[in-house]
Amino acid sequence: INRDSRMAGKSSEEVEKEFKQATKFVRTSEENKAISSTEKLIFYGLFKQSTEGNCSGKRPSVLKLYERMKYDAWKKYGNNMSKLEAMQVYIKKLDSVDPNWRKIAKLQIRLYNQYQS
Repeated sequence: INRDSRMAGKSSEEVEKEFKQATKFVRTSEENKAISSTEKLIFYGLFKQSTEGNCSGKRPSVLKLYERMKYDAWKKYGNNMSKLEAMQVYIKKLDSVDPNWRKIAKLQIRLYNQYQS
């Protein structure tokens, strides 16, 4: 895996903080349909690998297509990736989908805080 220059030298705590911001951004983007279905599955697999580790459980039936697709997306990262590495790949993937996501996320936080005041 190629390490993004933004990830170089970051502590695991910094990566985890940025990962939380990234997942929140993706959830918001899902509501806005800004991320494709294929990308959503990739993010789902990386999220599960980041938060739960290796894929576990039985593969869902062909009749449960959506659950099966989600399971397969998670299983793709299987035993090949640590939780921290999955977080880094998640952030890097989001960088490729929307290079401005950090700026947008900061603006959203600012607007939310102003609204709450």
